[in-house]
Amino acid sequence: MNFPPPHSLSDPEKVASYACQVAMGKGWTNLQEQNHTSTAETEFRLSIKQRKDAILAARRPINHPILYTPANIAQARRNIATTSWGKAWYNELRQRTDHLIAQPAGYLEQMIPALTPTNPYGFTCPACVGRLSQPGAGAYAFSWDYRSPEVIRCKACGQELPDAHFPEDRTLVCPRRNQTFTFYLSPTEIANPDDLTGRHAWPWVSNPAYVSAAGIVRERKVVFMLKTLIQVLRPDGRYIPLSDTTVNTSPAAENFEIGLHVLSP
Repeated sequence: MNFPPPHSLSDPEKVASYACQVAMGKGWTNLQEQNHTSTAETEFRLSIKQRKDAILAARRPINHPILYTPANIAQARRNIATTSWGKAWYNELRQRTDHLIAQPAGYLEQMIPALTPTNPYGFTCPACVGRLSQPGAGAYAFSWDYRSPEVIRCKACGQELPDAHFPEDRTLVCPRRNQTFTFYLSPTEIANPDDLTGRHAWPWVSNPAYVSAAGIVRERKVVFMLKTLIQVLRPDGRYIPLSDTTVNTSPAAENFEIGLHVLSP
């Protein structure tokens, strides 16, 4: 987002107005030039592109085929057939992929939404904080299940989120990305709507934390889909370069079925 021009910073009233509008999630303010890119931003983006080009130019060559090799398949089959952890790994993966293959049209779009996920760091359960859980407990304080993907559950009290009793009515508007993020507030922030300093927010490592259960749900869904795809397309479970030159372009369900067929003892 572009910041107000330097001459505006000398006017305390304009600075206060700008800070208030940004903190309330208004997006563009009357102090900002829309659709304008500063010289500093242009130079920064160019430096990032040059760095990316240099990294890609120095990468190691890829030996094809990348998805399956005879050695990978043989090792995976041996582990599945001869070890308890291999059998457990395969059975759990089979259960997940059977579930995915059975889903209706539109499931991929539901599980990999266009709106950017948010980070689970600083998660605080609004239902039991201070009673059964502490503020800023983070990802260890909730669970998520791919069979009920639209909610997370507090491990301490069982509260499902998002929930209408804890509305996410604070917004962060990112107009240049055309995205709006929502967050739920602490009771003290709700009681002090004019205080935008963050002093009433839930703390996380001595910093104010704003929690979005909807954003965490998006993060869990995307991670689950990526993890499952990687495990099915690569028998040893290692990461593979995800590009149009290395990923099978057949439908997702067919990829899952192919992977399981190859791995079957």
